Amino acid sequence: MIIMLNVLFGTTVFVSVASLILALFMTRNFTSTHGKSQLFWSIGLWLFFIDALLEILFAIGAADQVLFDIYLFTVAILVQSLSIGSILLLKKPIYNRIYSIFSVVADVLLAITLVIFPTGNILVGGIVAGVLPLAVIIMSSIISFPAAIILIATAIISFRKTSNKKMISIIIGTIIVSVAGSLYIVSFPETLYYAELLGIIFLWSGFFNFNSIIRKREVKNYAVS
Repeated sequence: MIIMLNVLFGTTVFVSVASLILALFMTRNFTSTHGKSQLFWSIGLWLFFIDALLEILFAIGAADQVLFDIYLFTVAILVQSLSIGSILLLKKPIYNRIYSIFSVVADVLLAITLVIFPTGNILVGGIVAGVLPLAVIIMSSIISFPAAIILIATAIISFRKTSNKKMISIIIGTIIVSVAGSLYIVSFPETLYYAELLGIIFLWSGFFNFNSIIRKREVKNYAVS
């Protein structure tokens, strides 16, 4: 049991560092392009980092209702933020408007639900594994499931248009991240942490263009020489 907890803690630390680096990378892209898609992808990845950071705090003994509520709220809107960034790529203002209104209303209702239905301690041995109130599960699902569908659909559409193989990694990563937030209610809560690890690896592979960075450095070094 102790070994498993240490493995999960190490996994969470790795996920937090990886998500932080990826969030910084996407934020840098946004500051360069000022694209709305990059903005929402950055927000989603920052939320991913916050979730991983909270899991570290939970593992070392932090147990507070406010932290639990923040964690559950950010888990739900994480995928939503990524999906908004993706739907913006379709350049269909009516879709953007409808989904934005839906997202705001759903987020407000989730926040109210978390206040009305306190979750209590959701930790078991420092691991997020507690059973949630049905109302919280329903509201979280109303946010995360449509967001996951939109993410997958837009990634597939983009792949068909561009044949960019990185979209495959993004599709797989978003599927994993989408289901990761609900895995703490199953019999093997540690699955949540492994899913986050796989999710961030695939998202990293999809969003992070190593070849582009290498080429830029080669061009820069050549120019200097």
